[in-house]
Amino acid sequence: MSDQNYCNVNLEWNNTFYPKIQPEGNYISVKIGRHMIDALIDTGAVHSLISEQAAKYLKLKIEPWSNHAPLVSANGSELEMSGYAIPELYFKGLKIEHTIGVVKELSPNFLLGVDFLSANGACIDYSIKPPMFTLLEGLIELLFYTQCDELNCVTIDRTICIPAYNEANLLVNCPTEFNNQDVLLEQSTRVSSVTITKAISFCNKKNKTICRVLNHNPYVVTLRKGVKLARIFILNSVAAIVPFSASAANTDTCEASTQPVNVSRTVLDDFHKEYGFQLCPDLDEHKRYQVLEMLYRYKSVFARDMTEIKQCKGEPLKLELHTNRKMFKRQYRQSEPDKEEMGRQIKQMEDSGIIERSSSPYYKSPTYLVRKKNGKQRMVIDLRGINSLIVPQLTQLPQIEELLETITSNKSRFLTCIDILSAFYHVGLAEESRDLTSFTASDGRRYRYTRAPMGLSSSPSQLNLILSNIFSDKLRFHSLACYVDDILIYSKDWKSHMQQLQLALKTLQENDSPTKAEIGFAEVKHLGYRLSAQSVRLSEKRIEAINKLQPPKNIKALQRLLGMLIYCKKTCSGIFQKYL
Repeated sequence: MSDQNYCNVNLEWNNTFYPKIQPEGNYISVKIGRHMIDALIDTGAVHSLISEQAAKYLKLKIEPWSNHAPLVSANGSELEMSGYAIPELYFKGLKIEHTIGVVKELSPNFLLGVDFLSANGACIDYSIKPPMFTLLEGLIELLFYTQCDELNCVTIDRTICIPAYNEANLLVNCPTEFNNQDVLLEQSTRVSSVTITKAISFCNKKNKTICRVLNHNPYVVTLRKGVKLARIFILNSVAAIVPFSASAANTDTCEASTQPVNVSRTVLDDFHKEYGFQLCPDLDEHKRYQVLEMLYRYKSVFARDMTEIKQCKGEPLKLELHTNRKMFKRQYRQSEPDKEEMGRQIKQMEDSGIIERSSSPYYKSPTYLVRKKNGKQRMVIDLRGINSLIVPQLTQLPQIEELLETITSNKSRFLTCIDILSAFYHVGLAEESRDLTSFTASDGRRYRYTRAPMGLSSSPSQLNLILSNIFSDKLRFHSLACYVDDILIYSKDWKSHMQQLQLALKTLQENDSPTKAEIGFAEVKHLGYRLSAQSVRLSEKRIEAINKLQPPKNIKALQRLLGMLIYCKKTCSGIFQKYL
């Protein structure tokens, strides 16, 4: 949404301008079954009541009223009771059961009386505007509002679907009393699935006006025909309107140059050499040092080795066993150089707080070394036995095809890859789950992990969950794609690229997730592909692997080959036509 749609509005109410609209009401929204209903908070009513018409609409089971004393209205007449019901009332997800009297005729249709208020520790704070209504000693907080009906709200005349993370200007119906007037539209409590822009709009002579709606959810939201979308206030209730200006401290998309770093270019060059950042060689001198200044400002984000890895602030990984069976395996045989290398890495991990001493007699897994693509070796623990004991932790990974389509359709000129160093070691491991990761060093000492180890089946799920939550706000991270520990920033212009990069680094810094990065390239390797503004191509390693494939010797081998090539054809715009 653009900044021009926001304003600070001070309301000064005058009850004479339109008698049907009150400055502040005494209604709250309650969910019964699948329906939302306005509930009047009536501190003068001894008993909570609902009309028979509303009870039947909500399909409540009505029991006889014989065991209860008769009720009298404010004018002294006896209420004609149909019985009572015990519905499940939901307040922001909290379920409360309460006995409600059912009345033949009642206006309003539903009211909550003193019996409900006293039983649930209700409190009303009139010192704020609008008043705050709380339940269960402040556990649930609700703002009072005026009942939203056909006299003071706008509605849509057809069913509309709004895509995920999208906004729309909707043509809505307004009451005839507001024709040819400027009005103020405000969010209706009946619609919580989308956000309504608080804005001034003009109602034309055909009962129509424009309402701007934002779908902030990761799924499509359907607004049904006739839904009460927003409340209406006329402008003689507004005392003042002033332009909205956010403070620099609360602005996420600030320019990278807002806080210049007072260091010389010599210091920045030494910093670049020390941390080993990969900057695009096509960047001019100004852009190059602009990037280095930003990286220097957020240098605490980047880890040069294992000792600088910090635990992120997300939830620690908790492992749940589905069996009481123990798992104790003998250590694999190793050469003397491997023992020395493993001992060195164990010492480094212990000094970094990634592992600690263990005394568990029930669990032990073997360890071994694997060679990384840079030629170095990494110690991993063989947790296949432990994986068979724990309940799998499920998480939904993004579709790679959708990510690639989003990135390439943007025609981005600048691409930056951020890779979290030893990503699983940033995820904490719950105390009660650590014994499951026990292993023995070559010298006989036993250790266990304090962070999520590589080889554990639940580690990728927990890491993906944490990073997905960190970068979930697509309004802020509109040009950022995250797949487990691989983060890609893509932008059409340099200014927006620097803004998105700064926001990503600031977020990583706040969550203690050190990284390494390749910045400002026109083409990068990401998820096994070579991405650019023009195309998506397989990486050289994948192409090399395909070129080395042996001819299939049976039907199963032929099917596997065809499946792989067809997938490559679909993903990479026909680059492998020659194989098909």
